[in-house]
Amino acid sequence: MGLLKSVAGMLLTSRPDLARGYAERALQQTPDDPDILIFVGLAQGLNGEVKEGKATLQRAAQLAQRAGMRDLAEHAR
Repeated sequence: MGLLKSVAGMLLTSRPDLARGYAERALQQTPDDPDILIFVGLAQGLNGEVKEGKATLQRAAQLAQRAGMRDLAEHAR
């Protein structure tokens, strides 16, 4: 899972289409991980799926807030 997340992060700005695939695979392993949801949401937005990206980032912020990860929640907003 860590490797998939790392690859997604490296590809996010140069190849958001590939980054999304890696992030979604990581998300399958840990579906409630707000950090990975942020990668998915950003990749969705960079791929022109703005509405979906915003919804994903909102979910990430909610999960992070519930887990007491305030900094991560703010990052997702």
